[in-house]
Amino acid sequence: MDDLERRTTDMVLNVGRYGTENESLYRDNPLAVEKFALIQTFIAQLLDKGEVRTSSEAMKFSQTARRKMSRYKLKKTLVEIVETGVDIKKNNPDFDNVFVIPPHNRNDALLLETGRSFHGDLTSAVRELFVAYGHDTDFYEELEDEIDDFADSISAQGEAFRNRVGANADIDVLLVDVLKAVNTLEVVMPKLLKNNSGKLAEWLSAVKIEKAPKRTKPTPTT
Repeated sequence: MDDLERRTTDMVLNVGRYGTENESLYRDNPLAVEKFALIQTFIAQLLDKGEVRTSSEAMKFSQTARRKMSRYKLKKTLVEIVETGVDIKKNNPDFDNVFVIPPHNRNDALLLETGRSFHGDLTSAVRELFVAYGHDTDFYEELEDEIDDFADSISAQGEAFRNRVGANADIDVLLVDVLKAVNTLEVVMPKLLKNNSGKLAEWLSAVKIEKAPKRTKPTPTT
């Protein structure tokens, strides 16, 4: 089972569970109702195929779906870096904010290039600023892992993936809309929950993709 698949699917399942258990919090917002319903449809298709049994067991997505998941995670991280760069610039006019995502970054290669550019521009001094503005102390290593995951998903081949593309084509198409729905809910739900700190904390926990386990660095040979 691919770790990225498990973590992303767990997030979608958690969001779906949150929607089911807290319908009263958003039922008066048609947009939120629509997006949660789409997520439930996606989960139902997975369950119907017998692909998901518990929140910690994810289906084996096709190569296309895996690329979409890794792309979603990397883009989300890059957007967070962009937003922090803007905040730092506001408070530090001398800060050279080079963290800008090209307006038309639908191309996988361009997004990957942007990620690598950000990684290269995050010098030690700049990383300290980002940590001071709320990023995890290991966010730089996390970004590196996400870049590697995305690069691997683009180049990944193999008969096991190719054989599943046709069978999972319907799910792959729906997955695109599901990740867009999650993005929309990330904007809508905090506004709906602004006066309910407890439920807001639960929401932020549900929508958070679990961190990848630390990768073991190869031991340098002497």
